[in-house]
Amino acid sequence: MKKFLHWFWRFSVYGAAVLLVAGLLLRLTVRDRFDGLSFVYYATPWALLMFAGVVCAIHWRKHRRVSRAFLMAAIFCASVWAWTSFRFAPKDTGRAEFRVAYWNIARPGWRIDSVLERSKSWQADLLGFGECKAGGSLQVKWNQQLAPKLITELHRQMMLVSAEHADLVETGSLNKAGEYELRRVKLGGRRALVLAVDFDGDPRQTRRAPFERLYQIVRAHADEPLIVMGDFQHAD
Repeated sequence: MKKFLHWFWRFSVYGAAVLLVAGLLLRLTVRDRFDGLSFVYYATPWALLMFAGVVCAIHWRKHRRVSRAFLMAAIFCASVWAWTSFRFAPKDTGRAEFRVAYWNIARPGWRIDSVLERSKSWQADLLGFGECKAGGSLQVKWNQQLAPKLITELHRQMMLVSAEHADLVETGSLNKAGEYELRRVKLGGRRALVLAVDFDGDPRQTRRAPFERLYQIVRAHADEPLIVMGDFQHAD
């Protein structure tokens, strides 16, 4: 058993070292530009690279230079992770014309009551939900708890909740790597466009293609108030 654990630990450490080097090289060079390498890119987020660096630094602690190099890499990954993943809203946000919230709730059949209670506490003029599937027995609860606001169901189990029905403007593909719906809603006494997107989750495909189409849609409606929300499934 000890031999197996020793072998497993060494295998894990060398695997962590490979992931760390490969992940850093991709992020500092081609990133997710190629489909063949995108799987490695999306499978090695900054938090995982930080953990891999710590494991390697501990394992090679007797070799100070090697251990120090891995520790510095771990600190670098931790810094980038914190910089790109955490945001703190200012205390004084000023006057807002309307409030918007989006939540990917991952089909919460067993916790629907807590989801609805928290959603109502935000007092948002527009609520967007991903992976919600409001049909069936859950539809009654959605309607009762969110009334008098109206529910607009979108493709791919997405949903909008607003004071008035969200009128469909257009819908389409994101370069065959996702879908979008463009809806027009009334918020704070004015009309605004809501662009709800859902990227495909295949880690073997780069996200550049759907983002290029997304940018085209945004530029086409740059002269109107536009809210973009959805599931981008992006590594950074």
